[in-house]
Amino acid sequence: MKNILPLLVLFMLFTACEQEELALPAPANSQQTVLVTDSSSNDLLIARGQSVINTLNMGSDYARQLWFDLGTNSIQATNDRLSWDLAFSSNTNQSYVYLNTANVASAARSTETNFAALTSDAGLSYAYDVSSGNADSLAIGDEWDTNVIWVVDRGFSPNGSRLGKWKVKLLSNTTNSYTFEFGSLQDTQARRVTFSKSPFKARIAFSLADAKTVEVEPNKNEFDLCFTQYTHLFYEPNLTPYSVNGVLLNPYRTEALEVKGRNYEGIDLAYAENQFFSNQIDLIGYDWKSFDFGTNTYQIDQSRVYLIKDATSNYYKLRFLDFYDDNGVKGATSFEFQRL
Repeated sequence: MKNILPLLVLFMLFTACEQEELALPAPANSQQTVLVTDSSSNDLLIARGQSVINTLNMGSDYARQLWFDLGTNSIQATNDRLSWDLAFSSNTNQSYVYLNTANVASAARSTETNFAALTSDAGLSYAYDVSSGNADSLAIGDEWDTNVIWVVDRGFSPNGSRLGKWKVKLLSNTTNSYTFEFGSLQDTQARRVTFSKSPFKARIAFSLADAKTVEVEPNKNEFDLCFTQYTHLFYEPNLTPYSVNGVLLNPYRTEALEVKGRNYEGIDLAYAENQFFSNQIDLIGYDWKSFDFGTNTYQIDQSRVYLIKDATSNYYKLRFLDFYDDNGVKGATSFEFQRL
């Protein structure tokens, strides 16, 4: 994941996003659902067998991230993808640092220990978080070393402009909190921040530009899917970070698989209960659609079907229907799902 040319990244960002408008239509549920009390968990959920069609709108420039709960057919949270840069694991036994892959962020480990002395990233090699979320393949991950300063390239805004480079010096991680220093690459005076972990959150998001933690992800037990732009790494012919638009899992509560050899109508609870699921976050991913250069539109492969299982063993089947709203503007993901 090293030495990716910035110009190549910028080119890929533009070709993946195909910028058009900057309007952000409000997310809207396309149908109302009736919730019933589940006999096994006492949770209010959509009824078994109920088919639901919904549309979640990221905006034509994919600026919005939407956090969705299947059981209640509801958006649990939304945020502008520019609102955060780093996310810190909130697990008391972990110290992982995640980049905001929606902005094609990357990070480089320097050999400098003096905060004021590091004002250039010349000679540094940048790395990207893998879209699978594997902890051993993160750019920063848990490489805590109080003598090391990292340079974080915040990536690109939805209109393709650069967000700038910042430096981060990780100082301490305890079971309850994080402490680190940070500033823009040209800053000689570091700012220091300490913030607490939360037992209710999987990750705590932080904005370098705003110098504060921000509310992004809902509580870790309150959502299944995140509809977002994110960075996918292609390895052939050369390693290339590419900005894609799709769906990521909540690995702390949700597992999934892509069904092979069976259509949507043929999937029932008995079939789902005998499958093997994965919490790899990009298992659903982005390639349920493809771009047709002849029509200059995205085409949906409705034959691709996904099974999803949550932490309380509720099973859902899901397929995608469209990527455009009623006015033909892209970024509005329509999908059908059913609780089995």
